[in-house]
Amino acid sequence: MRRTVTQIVFAAMVSVVAAPAMAQDGRRAEVGLGYSLVGIIEEDAPSLPAGWLGSVAVGITDRVSAVGEVAGNYTSEDGDLLTLHTYQGGVRFGARRSPRVRPYGQLLLGGVTVSAEGEYFNRFVMEPGDGVDLPIGRRKAVRLGAGFPIIFSGGETINLFRIHAGLVF
Repeated sequence: MRRTVTQIVFAAMVSVVAAPAMAQDGRRAEVGLGYSLVGIIEEDAPSLPAGWLGSVAVGITDRVSAVGEVAGNYTSEDGDLLTLHTYQGGVRFGARRSPRVRPYGQLLLGGVTVSAEGEYFNRFVMEPGDGVDLPIGRRKAVRLGAGFPIIFSGGETINLFRIHAGLVF
């Protein structure tokens, strides 16, 4: 957990430093923070309803951004804590900017750490996703999104879904 918090703080500091430089040429950096729910797409599988998600994006062009994202989700079943942490990077594609809604699609690649009953494993994860930003001010928006993390484990895949809501600065 301490490592994840350190990563979020580092990402926020990088975005604060990068924002003025990006603003000079019309691109910008943004930070997103919010709530996340993850479910396992499998019959009788648990969902992880307690969660958070943080992201940093830096514009490459007007419609393409480099994205870094970390998230944690948790549940307790029969007294055992199940945790899932993702740490990913990738690309986000935005549609033409509208004053009312800004849709986007993204593809993230990275790692996942799953912990249950005192044991854990690390695997590769790929997450296609999409969402919308709904502006609520000059530099703020409400973000609603969904993703479909795919964990690759020993020749098999574990398919998840993630919904998230939060604020973008």
